[in-house]
Amino acid sequence: MKTATRFTLIELLLVITIIAILAAILLPALQSAREWARSTACVNNHKNLGTASVMYSTDNGDLVAGYYEDEVRKQDRRWMARLLPLLGNSAKTFVCPSSPQAGSPRSAELNKKGWDDVKGALGRCAGIGINACGHNGTVVISTSNTKAFLWTTHKVGSIRNPSTLIYAGDTTGYDYTGETDYTPELASNNQMIYLFFVPYVYPDSGMSLRPYHGGGKRINLLFADGHADTITKETARAWIADTDMKKLRFSVK
Repeated sequence: MKTATRFTLIELLLVITIIAILAAILLPALQSAREWARSTACVNNHKNLGTASVMYSTDNGDLVAGYYEDEVRKQDRRWMARLLPLLGNSAKTFVCPSSPQAGSPRSAELNKKGWDDVKGALGRCAGIGINACGHNGTVVISTSNTKAFLWTTHKVGSIRNPSTLIYAGDTTGYDYTGETDYTPELASNNQMIYLFFVPYVYPDSGMSLRPYHGGGKRINLLFADGHADTITKETARAWIADTDMKKLRFSVK
């Protein structure tokens, strides 16, 4: 008669230890692979925004889609509203998958198609903002500021070195943690809703470039010629520290 084989306590502890060691080895690799996938998706979103921006310029006399269409500052004519139809009404293109707001309960609303149906959810979920740095390195809400992406007044052909000028990038205008019912209409400072950034790297300012990737070390960017790239937060800070801010402000031909 055969007797049942039983594991000793030592053998069980040995197996558990081996499993724990393997998990400790594999878990960081899995997390790294997951973050790489999110970062890649974010870069693709930037590229798609770049394609939409180029299409907008082609259809609108070479004009770059600025934060506002003009000095009237119509809420529904901001850059997201104008690029959305050129993105196949895919509002998720404005979302950085690695950003905290990407996990908002309102993210399901981004599957809707019309601007009026998605703008509230974008106010809660978007993670890519437009470059609103003025020619002196500050945000100037004024028609006299002709060197910022605040207004749709610049032509691609008039920008010197568009391949090195940042058009948009990873950012967050505000910390909406816990605000599940947030809507643009309820914001006390609603220019944050359709995101832009000023010349800072988070956490130096809320409305700043934010390193969502590489463990808080890398930022995805879109340039004025339509191409996307990734830089380190140290590089971003160096660009901002540059007296001329060549990467952040206009140089017109």
